[in-house]
Amino acid sequence: MNRLRPDLAELDTDRPLLVVGPRVRPVDVDFERLPADPIIFRCGPLDPDSIRLWGSQVDGYFPDSSGRRSAGRAVDGRFSIGLVFADTDISGSEAVDWCDIVSHEPELARLLMRSHRPGVVPTMVATGVCLGFTDIRIIDSDFGSLADNRTWIDPLANSGPGRSETSPGSERPAGHDVSTSLRFLLSCRDARDGVRVTDASLGHAYRRFLSRSAIMPPGDRFTPGLDPDPPYAIRRIGGNDLRCAFVTVCDNTEYLWGVRALANSLARHSDVPLILLTPPSLDLNTAEFDHPNVRPIPTTSLQNPRIGRRHQQRFLNTYTKLNTFALSFLDRAVYLDADTIVLRPIEHLFEHEHFAAAPDIGLRIESHAFNSGVFVCQPSGADFERMLDAIPTTESYDGGDQGFLNAFFDDVDWLPLESNVLRRIQTSLPDLYREDKAMVIHYVGDKPWTTRPGTEWSPLDHLWFGSLSEADKVRFIVKVRSALNGETTSFDVTGVSKVGSSSDAIQRAARQALRDARARGDRGDLVGLEVLRTGRADIAEEMGRQLLAIKSTSSRDRMLLIQALRAQGKWLATAKEMATYVAVKARNAYVTAARSRR
Repeated sequence: MNRLRPDLAELDTDRPLLVVGPRVRPVDVDFERLPADPIIFRCGPLDPDSIRLWGSQVDGYFPDSSGRRSAGRAVDGRFSIGLVFADTDISGSEAVDWCDIVSHEPELARLLMRSHRPGVVPTMVATGVCLGFTDIRIIDSDFGSLADNRTWIDPLANSGPGRSETSPGSERPAGHDVSTSLRFLLSCRDARDGVRVTDASLGHAYRRFLSRSAIMPPGDRFTPGLDPDPPYAIRRIGGNDLRCAFVTVCDNTEYLWGVRALANSLARHSDVPLILLTPPSLDLNTAEFDHPNVRPIPTTSLQNPRIGRRHQQRFLNTYTKLNTFALSFLDRAVYLDADTIVLRPIEHLFEHEHFAAAPDIGLRIESHAFNSGVFVCQPSGADFERMLDAIPTTESYDGGDQGFLNAFFDDVDWLPLESNVLRRIQTSLPDLYREDKAMVIHYVGDKPWTTRPGTEWSPLDHLWFGSLSEADKVRFIVKVRSALNGETTSFDVTGVSKVGSSSDAIQRAARQALRDARARGDRGDLVGLEVLRTGRADIAEEMGRQLLAIKSTSSRDRMLLIQALRAQGKWLATAKEMATYVAVKARNAYVTAARSRR
């Protein structure tokens, strides 16, 4: 850790102060309201993954809500810490005593003498006020988050550094502590004339107590990621300099092959970066991209709350792409599914001022619906909030994001068919397929990277393979040969043993394993047995329960659950599931016999 320790007087209090709470998720961030060059106060433990969101520079670091811990213990070496703030109980001479700073304000000093201390966010705000900052913006989820009461919005994973459920400062304040923190925060707001303490959270968590932060001009907004590689490029459009970026989403390791092909194909025609939105379920630590145009940014999983048996389970997580609309540090975004490749220049798509998409023409000619694999938008926090409000009550004709977006947008700028050519059109409507005009090929259905014995590649599959870098082609061939020769299993179990033991961590691991299985076309129960062999019967049990929630009559999925329960010594539950298994088998046999007599 690099502690710079400038004097307090060297803090530039003319710049805005951004106070980031301990449980902030990407879905809580309203980039429209964040200034471009703020002083940043954060609290610990610090998650290394958050560097992709907030950067590595932390101007003011508060170790935890109590301040009674060695300042450097929870900080990864990739962070650059300016000042460490703690109270008088902390050991070590490197820390600045925030109590001494705040006690010079009489009302705040009086509140500090109470038995209940304020939480870490009000403490950071009070320190900023007393240091002389006049524009203080808070991003916090303790008093509300867009994820609250929306179980289909996945929280960030609790496993890993700084996200353990038992980490100091990881519990939300409750009861009397909440009122103490709120009173302290309001006193900070009113302590000095000319001080603005406002709420910059998406969803306005403090709406009953603090004003909402002002929207910043487009060119003066905070940008996530690591400089000197900003996740956008400036393009002159309509006489204005606009921040533009391509965007894609990946939530499982198999689709990283698609991202690699997309990134390489895109780089042949544009130097505009490709933002890769990654939910917490995807570990990018071992991911390799041969072209530097990929800019990973963490996002929050959005699951389809209306998925049912009549809809395909592959649409369960496609709503995550809606996070594209929350990237309001961009003026224009062109979204591309990870199963697309770019054959010709497409930067002209940034010129669209409204939502734009191409018609959904694949198996048949559709005139009323667009395909959501490629679209253009102007990201907006307000639009994203409206989307989240609409998701639970908006019908989707296909059960996925495409049906939702078609229902959500009344007015659409139609893109030409060539900007989103579905692979099915080559065989179903061959007269409409023109390779010499196609700008984007969209591999709906079977993916080129899910090769199995007996699979025959089409010319479009060869186009996809040609979009990989030379190094990626070698890696892909090795992967395919190993799979076809039976040298490796299709499921990578290396990360299973590292999953935490909390119920949330187990549920996330089970969902991710089943998600990867669907992406590869593998049976979920067989993947569950692979997990069971690693010794993680708890995850295998959860996989069995999730599979049965989809199809309760599946004998194979129930047998997975039975074996997982037996491995954990849960004998009563095992007996109960065995009885259900026998009853279901008997019922299935009766139904089969009845049908054969007809």
